[in-house]
Amino acid sequence: MFSMWKKAVTNNLFKTLSALQCPVYFIEGNGDQQKSHYLVEDYYKLLKAPKKDLFWFEKSGHTVFNSEPDKLQQVIIEKILPETFQ
Repeated sequence: MFSMWKKAVTNNLFKTLSALQCPVYFIEGNGDQQKSHYLVEDYYKLLKAPKKDLFWFEKSGHTVFNSEPDKLQQVIIEKILPETFQ
């Protein structure tokens, strides 16, 4: 698993994956101490996809599913799921 993780974190998606042929949804905690949300926002702007969306969680850090599970469930059920049937 470590070798797969190492390859994933050294891969520059800005250069290697600028387009996808499927919907893409980003869920980001605004308070993430790793500050990866800045990269995610830049990548979101660059990425070409038939449908994409970026959901910000203001009260979350790196683990949105722990800090705002109700809001996460609401986003999935009310925003993402309906788009899967279009």
